[in-house]
Amino acid sequence: MAVEHYTEHAEQRRARRVTQRAAARDDIGASSVPRDTAAHHRSLLSTAALFERGNQPMRVAVMSSIQRTYGNRAVQRLLRAGRAAAPTALVQRDKDPKVGWSDAATKDAKTNQTGVTAPSGGWNEGETLVGNIRRIPIEGLKVGSTLGDEGEEAAIEPGKKDPADASGKTIIRPQVRELTKESSIGKAIVLIPKSLDLTKNVQVLLHLHGWGVGYRQRTRTKEKGMETGTVRDLEIDRMEQQLEASKADKRNMIAVLPQGRYKSVFGGFDSDDYLSKVFERLVALKVWEKAPPRGSTVLSGHSGAGETFREMIKGEGKNKMPANVAEFISFDAINGKYEYFAQRDWIVDNLNNDLAQLKTKSGKDQLAYLKTSPKYRGYHTGTDASKGYAGWYVSLDQVITEWWKDADHVKWFDENIKKNGKEGAAAQAQLKDNYKVTVEAMGPSEEHEAIIGKAQDKFGGKAALEDALSALP
Repeated sequence: MAVEHYTEHAEQRRARRVTQRAAARDDIGASSVPRDTAAHHRSLLSTAALFERGNQPMRVAVMSSIQRTYGNRAVQRLLRAGRAAAPTALVQRDKDPKVGWSDAATKDAKTNQTGVTAPSGGWNEGETLVGNIRRIPIEGLKVGSTLGDEGEEAAIEPGKKDPADASGKTIIRPQVRELTKESSIGKAIVLIPKSLDLTKNVQVLLHLHGWGVGYRQRTRTKEKGMETGTVRDLEIDRMEQQLEASKADKRNMIAVLPQGRYKSVFGGFDSDDYLSKVFERLVALKVWEKAPPRGSTVLSGHSGAGETFREMIKGEGKNKMPANVAEFISFDAINGKYEYFAQRDWIVDNLNNDLAQLKTKSGKDQLAYLKTSPKYRGYHTGTDASKGYAGWYVSLDQVITEWWKDADHVKWFDENIKKNGKEGAAAQAQLKDNYKVTVEAMGPSEEHEAIIGKAQDKFGGKAALEDALSALP
């Protein structure tokens, strides 16, 4: 299949090239100054660190630059707006840090999930117990998303009606501040089994959300499973429920869900550094007395996370893959050819590396190696294999199939089975199982948002995340 015939989502690409476009829409942005420059200045003033102690030289330099560009009156307007948006509460909270988000909704938390009781206030005010999983909102992170997105435009598909618009009129895209009152700055949700053993290595499921408000409490309904008062991780992705069902306590696994900006922007994302900072924050918040040793990482993501995946795989800027990847899970997270190329290359490179490792080991050691070596799982919505998410993942499956058909690979595995018998055959079967794309759709394209949490008959009633985690030892 010629993947070059596909086109990427133009809007997602524009979003990556232009930061904070909406912030430049005021009378300052209407001047002769480029919109990107105005947005950049607004974003600088919306950064709490600029107003912290010890940063006066940087503050003076920023003010001088803005003054030369716009003039004194404009500086005052921009300063007032920037300071109003700056998350100063995050700095104050560090003096006596507590679990929860300082700007969390304080009422109207809702859920439709069986067996789950919504808190009396807001979901992100503090810790909530979902089954045997502790849902812990944390803030104050200096890594990940460090800019707000409240002025960014939210996505409404062309021709669709806004579900909140009773008149049935097609509306102008709302701003993110209309969808949630919580910011995207320095935040994450951490899911921890009650019985986690802090004396052993802790495996981490690191999941990046797609376009949307992420794990912030919604103030506006989008569609079923994303109603006002709900949070994505619990209501539609069902992360807590699947983490518990997958025996995360036995695996000694937690989940870290970084809160990004609306268009899946997570900053320069160095995975291992980010997780280190999260572990440190959990100690500061007294969730843990001492951070446990960290084991391997399961990297997972949905939809718009595909661009961050691409940047991480290619090592662009500060973006880095985890050093010890146990599994890479991709849910509708290929939006164009470059994201496809990145995931394709990751799979082929790891297959080639695994084969090289197998050639140095005996039959028994081959299987032991493959039990803990990296794995890949790909899932998609849409039933037309000639386009969209289905097309990308079907193409990826074909790449894996062609790797196995390579004459040199066929010859080596045949010889390995003759030499090592059942152990050689088991090693071949294990390697095939390590890299899999579920070609059968998780549902029609309209169920794109539900791909992670919807129960699937093909998985015996499990949802896709639980199915993916079952590949781990």
